[in-house]
Amino acid sequence: MQLLEDSVAGVLSSLSAAVEPLRPVAPKPLRNAALAGLLGVLLATGIVALLTVLDRTIRSEDDLLTLDVPTLAVIPRLRQRDIIFSGIVRAARQAGLYEAIGFLRVNLMTTLAGKPHPVVMVTSTAPGEGKSSLTATLADGFASSGQRVLIIDADLRRGTQAAVWKKYDEGGRWHQLSGQGGVRTTREALADPHNVQVIQVEDNVDMLPAGPGVQDSLGVFNQADIAGALALWRQNYDIVLIDSAPLLALADGLVVGVHTDAVLMVTEYGRTNVQSVRSALRRAERAGLNILGFVINKSDAREGNSYGYSYSYAPKTSGVSA
Repeated sequence: MQLLEDSVAGVLSSLSAAVEPLRPVAPKPLRNAALAGLLGVLLATGIVALLTVLDRTIRSEDDLLTLDVPTLAVIPRLRQRDIIFSGIVRAARQAGLYEAIGFLRVNLMTTLAGKPHPVVMVTSTAPGEGKSSLTATLADGFASSGQRVLIIDADLRRGTQAAVWKKYDEGGRWHQLSGQGGVRTTREALADPHNVQVIQVEDNVDMLPAGPGVQDSLGVFNQADIAGALALWRQNYDIVLIDSAPLLALADGLVVGVHTDAVLMVTEYGRTNVQSVRSALRRAERAGLNILGFVINKSDAREGNSYGYSYSYAPKTSGVSA
C-alpha cells in the first residue's frame, strides 16, 4: 500500500520557496514589434548598402566618368507591351523619347561638325543592350529633322534591322543605292558595292539589311573593300549609321570601325558592367577606333539616381504662366 501511495503522490520534495516579483510583469507586444521592425529596417538598409557597393553596373553618367569618354545621352526604357504592339520606332515616338534622342542627335552633329556625310558605327559591349533599337530610333530622329539617313546592318551574325523596321512599316520600297539592279543584303553588297539596292523604311531613311546569318562574318569583312564601299554609299546621305556586332562578342566591329568617322557605344542601365566597358574600350583603342561617346540605354527614371527626361515640358496651349 505504501508503494501505491508513493506512486500516486510522487517522490518530489520542495527545495525552496518561489521568489515572487516585486512588481507585476506583463508582455509588451507593441514595444517588441517596434524593436523588431527597427531591427529589420536597419538590416535591410545594411544589405542595400552592401549591394550598392558591390554593384559595378552602369546606372548614371558618374559611373563612366573615370573612363575619360563623354556620355552623350541617357535613353529611357520602353515598355515591352508598347514595343510588341507598335514596334520599336513608333513606341519610341509615343513614349516621348524625342527629347532624349534629340540630345544625342545634337551631341553627335556637334562633335562631327565639319565632316561631310559622316559615318557612325553603333555598337555595344555584349548582345541585348539595345544597339539595334537605338540605331533605328536615332535614324528616325535624324529623319524627322529633314536629314537623309542610310542604315547599314553590319551585324552579319545576328542582324535585326530588318525585323525592327518590318514591325514598323510593311510597305518599304526598294530602290538603287548604286549602279543598276544588284544585291539587297550587306554581305552581298560588300562583295559588289557598285550594284546595290536598299529599302526605304520611312521618309528619309533607307536600310541595307544584313541578310541571313553567316558563321564566318569576320571573313566577309576581311575580304571586302569597306572603305571603298562606304565612300561610294555615303555620297547621297547626310549621315550613315552602321549597326555592328558587340565588341566583346565578335571582332567584326573592330574591322568595320576603323573605316568610320566615329563609334558610339551603347551600355544598358543596370546591366552593363564597368569592367566590360573598360575591356571593350581597350580593344577599340588598340584597333584605332574613334570612340565618340557612350549612351546609357533603357534607363529606369523611377530610380532616384538615374537621369532621364521624365519631366514634362509640353507646348503651351492657352493662358499665361509665370
